[in-house]
Amino acid sequence: MTVDDDDVLMVSLTDALTCVLAASIALFLIFVVFAKLIPAESQGGTASKSRLMSHAVSEDLKAGASSAVLRIQSTDCTLIEGLSLNVTDFDDWIQRNIESGGCARIFALRGGLSSPVHLYSASYPSQSVSAFLEVGAAYWPPNGAQVLSEQGFRLCNDGSYVLLLVDGRRDDYLSDRTHSLC
Repeated sequence: MTVDDDDVLMVSLTDALTCVLAASIALFLIFVVFAKLIPAESQGGTASKSRLMSHAVSEDLKAGASSAVLRIQSTDCTLIEGLSLNVTDFDDWIQRNIESGGCARIFALRGGLSSPVHLYSASYPSQSVSAFLEVGAAYWPPNGAQVLSEQGFRLCNDGSYVLLLVDGRRDDYLSDRTHSLC
């Protein structure tokens, strides 16, 4: 081996180490960019879902048109059949599950969440009631349907019960704070 061969070998080894170092720096930068672009993975799913829902609701309110859908579910099918809203601009369907004996009522709110929506029942619920809201591609609550608290049910003068407030201007969107909605 001559001196020139050793120089060629050293240059090649130096070039190889430089390439490995550059590749590791590039991979690190790619990782940093992805961590910045996808904050849901680093900050937790609930915070990201909340921001997504907030954005969907604000777009809905600006547009004045909506694809807001409210789903109310219970094993008390009589209650589901007797539900009503304080708004008139909606379509609704009742789904029955023969196997579980439960029912759900789906309200497609054509007016969106431009004004608060109150959910009324003709009778006091004998079973638990849950609610789920979709606005565009976003949904609330992020981890599944919210079971409504019995402490939020209020008896109105006409004999009906107010069960839920749906309000796009509130952070919780589905609220059991119904004491003044009769």
